[in-house]
Amino acid sequence: MFLYLSAELFTYSMGLDGTVYGAIGRLISEGMGTFWLPPHFDAGVPAFHDHPPLGLWIQGIWMDFLGTAFWVERLLGLMLLISISCLVISLWRQTTDHDGGAWILLLFFAMPVTTYVLKNNFLESFVVLITLAGVISAWVGRSRPTINSLVGLAAFAGFLIKGPVGLLPLTAPFIYALICDRRLNQAIVNSLIAGISFSLCLLLVLTNDDARTGLVQYFEQQVAASLSGLREIEHGRAYLAGQLLINLTPVAVASVLMWSWTRRLSHDRTFAAHLALSLIAFLPLLLSPRQYRHYLFPALPFFALSAGMLVRPRIPSLPQRWVAAAAIAVFLIAVTRVAMSFGTPGKDREILEDVDAIALHAVAAGEIGFCSPEPVIQTYLTRYHGLRSTTLSRSQGPWSQETVVCKAAPENYSLVLSLHDGWGIYRRAGN
Repeated sequence: MFLYLSAELFTYSMGLDGTVYGAIGRLISEGMGTFWLPPHFDAGVPAFHDHPPLGLWIQGIWMDFLGTAFWVERLLGLMLLISISCLVISLWRQTTDHDGGAWILLLFFAMPVTTYVLKNNFLESFVVLITLAGVISAWVGRSRPTINSLVGLAAFAGFLIKGPVGLLPLTAPFIYALICDRRLNQAIVNSLIAGISFSLCLLLVLTNDDARTGLVQYFEQQVAASLSGLREIEHGRAYLAGQLLINLTPVAVASVLMWSWTRRLSHDRTFAAHLALSLIAFLPLLLSPRQYRHYLFPALPFFALSAGMLVRPRIPSLPQRWVAAAAIAVFLIAVTRVAMSFGTPGKDREILEDVDAIALHAVAAGEIGFCSPEPVIQTYLTRYHGLRSTTLSRSQGPWSQETVVCKAAPENYSLVLSLHDGWGIYRRAGN
């Protein structure tokens, strides 16, 4: 997995959402905003309410310790990759009698969204880490019911990172007790313990006025607007279903190949429980008409676990010196790829060149505006140069900026510098 990610993990380019979170994390590390009212990368917007604040503040605290170099998010992503892998293996070993950690990781990392999320600084990485910890607690809570209070805490943390998507752990105590143990009464008791723990945390938080304001803004601007179709819809439900099929195809191929070797299937209760968790993680996503492929990530570990439990290969033991030699070779190749790509622009080279040019003029101008929202450029400007801009179309009345970035010349402005794709930096005539 490290070998596959190594060529792109330490470049400057990121997906838009990851750049947004990195930009806001930088502003937080510089002392802007409050926990419930995080700063927005657009100076014309009072606060960022597209997500609850915990994940953003984790990024801000991380940058407060390590600084704002481009590699800071990448190091965090690498740590999340290792941590998630360890928890996937831990859940696999606790719920099966199989030691094949390499097999389950093969299935998990064969799904394209897994590597896409982990190298692009998406909040779903935090959600998956916390979800796996909560589900492991639910498994332990089958025999020790009080442990299910930790499930509620994990769900609450997930909720404060990504909203309702983070509530998946709350279903695990019921699923495990009902499907694996066939004990309805225990399923209800375990779920109540987890639910009460979550509810107490939420009620405590809601006693804070800023918390209520922030969460209400989040539900109105993100959840309700997405469900009603008010937010821009780039991809719909059919797209997400297609992405799930794309991600499950390599898992299915690997499983069929392994079955052709072992000629056996293990469709037991743990398989059914993890398949149920997979579907519970995926199906509610279809309520929204607004979809992106990284939304799938919280469901993927459980699809990998259920597929892995269906076909459990007995991988022959290899001599330790062979395994060690192969591991060292792969690690050295990965490190070489990291060294060769470290600090290169990556896929957004032209955009980053424009950002550097805009930043130079912004320093001279003192402030800079965009004629219309351009989040990719604006977030890179904040993340790598610490500069906030203003979207001028949001404001009423005459523009106050001396320097603006537009695709067409505004009235009374003259071109200072041409950028890529028709963009240009303009300054008021006579300045």
